[in-house]
Amino acid sequence: MHLSDRVQDACPSVAWKNIRGFRNFVAHGYAEIDRAIAWKVVIEDIPSRAASLSDLISTDND
Repeated sequence: MHLSDRVQDACPSVAWKNIRGFRNFVAHGYAEIDRAIAWKVVIEDIPSRAASLSDLISTDND
């Protein structure tokens, strides 16, 4: 899903560049992925980000 600049600008504290970089790293398999780091992202980072951004995503698609 692509998030508009408006959504990204509304959440300046989110490390958008890091999120894109992690996605690209995983999707393109640039190197062996450290599963411990990936698991930490899945368990700790994604749920909290998803919860805080869900309202912005739905309003951006209206």
